[in-house]
Amino acid sequence: MLFRLLTITSFLFSGVAFAISLEREKALNEEFKTYCEETSRYVIKSKYTVTCNDDFHHYNARASTNHYRPSGHKEIRIGSYNLLHPGSNKNSYKDMALAARIMDEYDLVSVQEIIPRLGNDMRHNQDLVALIKESGDDKLSNLYRAPGYIILLEELRKLDPSWALITSPRGEASSSSSVHELLGFFYRASVVRPIETDHCSELAKNLESLEANSAFACFPLFREPFFRADVADAFSRKPFIASFESGRYDFTIMNAHVIYTSPKDEETMRWISETAFGQPDYSRVGVGVTKDTYARFAEVRLSLEMLELLRTTYDEQDLIFAADMNLESKASYWKTVFKDFDSFFLYGEMPTSLTPYRYDSRTGEETKGFSSNYDHFIINEKANTGCKRDSDNKLIVTRQSYFEAHVDEWMKKNYIAREETGDEEEPYRFSTKGKKIMEARLAEHRAWLENAKTVVKGEVVPQYDDIEHELEIYRRRIFDEQLSDFTYYKFYRELISDHYPISITCKI
Repeated sequence: MLFRLLTITSFLFSGVAFAISLEREKALNEEFKTYCEETSRYVIKSKYTVTCNDDFHHYNARASTNHYRPSGHKEIRIGSYNLLHPGSNKNSYKDMALAARIMDEYDLVSVQEIIPRLGNDMRHNQDLVALIKESGDDKLSNLYRAPGYIILLEELRKLDPSWALITSPRGEASSSSSVHELLGFFYRASVVRPIETDHCSELAKNLESLEANSAFACFPLFREPFFRADVADAFSRKPFIASFESGRYDFTIMNAHVIYTSPKDEETMRWISETAFGQPDYSRVGVGVTKDTYARFAEVRLSLEMLELLRTTYDEQDLIFAADMNLESKASYWKTVFKDFDSFFLYGEMPTSLTPYRYDSRTGEETKGFSSNYDHFIINEKANTGCKRDSDNKLIVTRQSYFEAHVDEWMKKNYIAREETGDEEEPYRFSTKGKKIMEARLAEHRAWLENAKTVVKGEVVPQYDDIEHELEIYRRRIFDEQLSDFTYYKFYRELISDHYPISITCKI
């Protein structure tokens, strides 16, 4: 190891400016650790091992010990996928079995927008835990509502029992009132396994957060003395890193969900601009940096500083940044960024977001379901030599569409109910087959609603008072909106995500 951190405890509380932030991080760590432990006890039970600590949470933690056999595999597929809050009301109709089949195309998936249960679901879990402790009736644990990422892991393990998950130790957000999102890595442990990350191990050793003084995932330290300044608060959600190996290929991967809405108050704008760019105003930074994008580029630039610091500090050179960056690859400022970080390069130029509209409002052309180009890979060009490239030596990035192959077949079999009429005033209607599909899904949803329970005043009671109303909402969001050009693709968002996964392939 070429660089040694100073003892972190000597400076953690050396300044009020970020002491509050660190105290808040510690409190959030404890909250999410409790949530991890509850999930382990009431949902996972004894099915597999779970590790809940201050640096990461690990589900199916012994998977690589039990399953890792990379021989017979020649390559690893690494994906990046914004999952759109699985398990939340925002995405409450997600078909987890289908999402798992999409992710099963890969061996490692860097995922964004995974969250704990929120709102009424969180209240239900809290009340249920209190009732279990009071009554001593562990059978009630079957009513505990698992976070969406665990439901997804369960679906993946039906396809391959070696699937496992590492998440960040807490969710983060731009404000205390916003949704606190976790970052994670789903991995197929028969092909790839986590290994020690030098930076994470050094942090763990200095903070005494792990008895073994080693770790394979963590939030990298965006504070002095490791970083040039205390810049952690410039992120709405800090990046999360982990290291893996597959055969002879080992690498460190950084995951992030970059901020979308840039702060507009002048003091914050000035601080972020000075911190990331060394300029008091974003308008002086360069072409392509705007009032809408300055905070996005600030987070990406600071992330690249961290990657460069990891590259020059530690032995590992196969560095990958796989993230939802909320920035188009055509943005002019990228050229300036990579003049300063010339070891790295941005890949991924195709649209990766789902649009609800059938036709583009400006051109009138069919969108085919695709819009913004926000998801990318950034890699260390001086390493990662085994990753597949085209004839121009550019990294090959692929996108998995929802409108072809097995995903299209699944959607046609289970959800697509419309047919075109040829009538301009009423261009779509439910087909005879589509009506049967809709009836089947509504019957399934009715059965789920009728069986759903919640805890009220220490008693288990039916969750839904007006099932017909809930069915009406489900029908509208999954089926009725299929009959309009303005919501033509929206049900894909409801059932899967508003992003498509992208991937690279590397030899092992």
